[in-house]
Amino acid sequence: MTCSCLIGINIGGRLGNHLSSFSWMIEMSRLTGAVAINPGFGPYKNLFEPTSSQYVPYWPPTARLSADIFLLLPFLNPRLLWLYHHIRITRQWRMDEAKPYLRWLTPVKKHCGFIAFDWLVDGRHACHVDGTTGPLGPTFACENGEPDFFSERVQHYIQSKRTVLFDSAAIFPKIPRDSVEAIRRFFVPKRQHRQAAEEWLGAVGSGADVLVGVAVRQGDFKTWLNGKNYVEPSLFAGVLRKFRDEMPDRRPLFVICSDDPISADQYPEVNAVSVPRGVMMHLCVLMACDYIVGTAESTFVQWASFLGNVPWLPVTTKGVDRPIDLGGLEVFGL
Repeated sequence: MTCSCLIGINIGGRLGNHLSSFSWMIEMSRLTGAVAINPGFGPYKNLFEPTSSQYVPYWPPTARLSADIFLLLPFLNPRLLWLYHHIRITRQWRMDEAKPYLRWLTPVKKHCGFIAFDWLVDGRHACHVDGTTGPLGPTFACENGEPDFFSERVQHYIQSKRTVLFDSAAIFPKIPRDSVEAIRRFFVPKRQHRQAAEEWLGAVGSGADVLVGVAVRQGDFKTWLNGKNYVEPSLFAGVLRKFRDEMPDRRPLFVICSDDPISADQYPEVNAVSVPRGVMMHLCVLMACDYIVGTAESTFVQWASFLGNVPWLPVTTKGVDRPIDLGGLEVFGL
């Protein structure tokens, strides 16, 4: 049996997380021949050129959706996905638990598979502690301590089912080289967003010869994992001074953005300006910069680096504890 479709059903997380999970689906589609259909990406589909014209986000763009897929789509509408997500998160309900009332799914699982993000990351199994198959899917244990993102075991599991549901709003592998350009083309922001960013940068950056995007992630990072990855905005001040000092003969402009209100006045020792509010304004501005300085664990910052092919400097809760080497900065995902 060859899998006909890989369906993304999670609506949790924000734009960066959804770009991460969709990119995994795109790569698995390329490897297995399945069509990647992602109704969970619906809230963001009008932000990007290829997906804005699709009834439901899917890849490859040239695929022709079968009639049974269109019959399934009403059951994957945003309201029902939100209800599923609400129950899964607020009640800590897991589809891979050994629940007695899930026994009726035994015949279904022959044709319909299910993969959750944590199965790929740390090998949490579908049901039993001994690693045997649970109600909805197999165990994808780590190999040599590395997450089992694209292994042949995962590919074979997908290909053994008619349909596989993928429940994740985040996944963090490096982007396989063969898919880099295809993914970048698929997630091209709509022209109106790119143009707005270009016009704004043209107005504020005329006196600069280096543009440095600064992305300070706040929001839920203050409480998520008890603030483990939250970097205080004030900590960026010292990092930006170090970054500026690495370019003594240049005129850098630091463009500051954040998911919470932030002012360039907080960084008076560098030439800085605040980016107007708006997730796509922030994304397109960061993509157009020469460098990015951003909160290390933010998927939004990581995707700005990848989509714009912009080298970035991750800032952790310890700041930057080593000398900054501008020539050694890398693009996320490569």
